[in-house]
Amino acid sequence: MATENLMQSILNASWGIYLVFVFIFIFMKIPKRKVFAPYRRSRGFMVVAFFFLFSQIFFEWKLPKNTLSAEVLSAIDIPFFYIELIFLCLAFFHLLDHSFGTYKRVLLDLLSWCIVCATCLGALIVENHTVQILLVFAGSFMLIFFTLICVFRLMRMYKAVRIQLENYYTEPMYNFVLWIRRSIMFIVLFGIVSVIMLFAPYLFKLVYFVAATTMNVYIAESFMNYSFVFETVERSFNLSFNQQILLKSSQIHNSSDSKTDILTDTQKGLMHIWLSNEEYCNPELTIESVAREIKTNRSYLSKYINETYNSNFSSWINSLRIRKAKQIMLSETTLTIEEIAYKVGFSSSSYFIQIFLRLEGTTPLRWLNARRKV
Repeated sequence: MATENLMQSILNASWGIYLVFVFIFIFMKIPKRKVFAPYRRSRGFMVVAFFFLFSQIFFEWKLPKNTLSAEVLSAIDIPFFYIELIFLCLAFFHLLDHSFGTYKRVLLDLLSWCIVCATCLGALIVENHTVQILLVFAGSFMLIFFTLICVFRLMRMYKAVRIQLENYYTEPMYNFVLWIRRSIMFIVLFGIVSVIMLFAPYLFKLVYFVAATTMNVYIAESFMNYSFVFETVERSFNLSFNQQILLKSSQIHNSSDSKTDILTDTQKGLMHIWLSNEEYCNPELTIESVAREIKTNRSYLSKYINETYNSNFSSWINSLRIRKAKQIMLSETTLTIEEIAYKVGFSSSSYFIQIFLRLEGTTPLRWLNARRKV
């Protein structure tokens, strides 16, 4: 009895939280400039997602659970989980790929949801208990299958965005992609767990509702905060896209040029000065800012780096920073890993360790300890 009362209190608080976010999303002020059009569309998807989250929790709060079987409750929950997954993923995928959230895509996803609804409705109507269980399992399978589709979509988009990051790295772009990946993986994880919770004891559902509400509050808050940096990130991605077009154009028109002809002697001298001054440790570094320093354009600089160092811009900068970090670790032993990371231009120690591990095959501390033993 105490557990049920606690569950009712949590449901009561949860639907109130979701309803508040629905109104916040509806009335939040977003600039009317064209650049914010993708964000406004994603905001619309978030409104729908949180409306269904509110509806599900409110419905659960009103249901007489003691008189309903687990199969009936599952048949009610599955369509809600499915539609929430659709619109939460639409919101974030559309931020990654502005051509994703088309009316055709939405209609196709809603059509699959209608099939799930029909399956679960059949489970509610049919009197044969065995058939009811089979229909609930069919609905659960469709939910898992759609969750896997979302994972596949994320992987495909993430791969395309990583290519852009490699050729035109900026801190806002990296943080944005990291946030999108983290948010979608949270959504997918809870989508999978929701299937398990359909058949779990009441106490486990209690824990799940608390965790899910906490996660959704994080998603809503971070989505709203993202509006403040959306224009900056969008500008970076546009520059990255233009960079790839310019580079391809340069490769077509200058395919006969040798790498020594890409930059003039003066530009190479400026590049040497830039490297000597260790400008690559600037955390706000972009390929555009480097090109400006050596009096060339992004496409020529990118081509020069590709042919001279056999690397793309992002990997080249990372290798320079890691080389400098190793020098600092050996000479300035009092500095922490975090301090070294910031000193060579990384935004966080975790990202520094990740890049160090990728390039050196070990962590900074293990690398340093190995050098001290020599």
